[in-house]
Amino acid sequence: MHTTRTEIQIAIYLFALEVCLGLSTATSSARALLDLGCGSMHALAPIGSVLESNSVFSIGIDLPSSSLPGDGSNRIHCDLVKRQPPVVPVRDACMDFILSISFLQWLTSSTIKPTYPAKAITGDIARILRPGGQCVIQFYPLTNDELELTCKCLVNTKPRLAGCRILARPVPNRGIKIFLYVQRTSV
Repeated sequence: MHTTRTEIQIAIYLFALEVCLGLSTATSSARALLDLGCGSMHALAPIGSVLESNSVFSIGIDLPSSSLPGDGSNRIHCDLVKRQPPVVPVRDACMDFILSISFLQWLTSSTIKPTYPAKAITGDIARILRPGGQCVIQFYPLTNDELELTCKCLVNTKPRLAGCRILARPVPNRGIKIFLYVQRTSV
């Protein structure tokens, strides 16, 4: 049974990697994953072994390493919440996967701002993904309007993203989680 915050986060990450992105079987082709708001999660053993067995190189973006546990390797130090507008400092069309667990709510909860910060992040997701690239976002919107607006931002990006909402319970003794799955189309 998952009881600690870390155990719950690992279960959510593994669900996103294995079920949503299909990284449950090993592959020989090298791929790249960007973890938005990574904290120290991408360095933990269960997540690292899934990525390693699938030849996935991961880069995390979060606050400077001095404020997070871990050694800070493979991490871009950037405060996406305070950047105006939030722009992910990564080149265009370079990632096969983008993952964001429990981060986006820090941008969506600020809907009173004249510019919706999540709109810039969703545009960056479309910009950073390679054609055919996939993204999974798990977050905690405060209202249904925040969820709807985030989904609208995702489907109205250029280049185009297509996807769906996934409601799942990856942690048996916890509530249902909202996952947004999108894939960059070739156009």
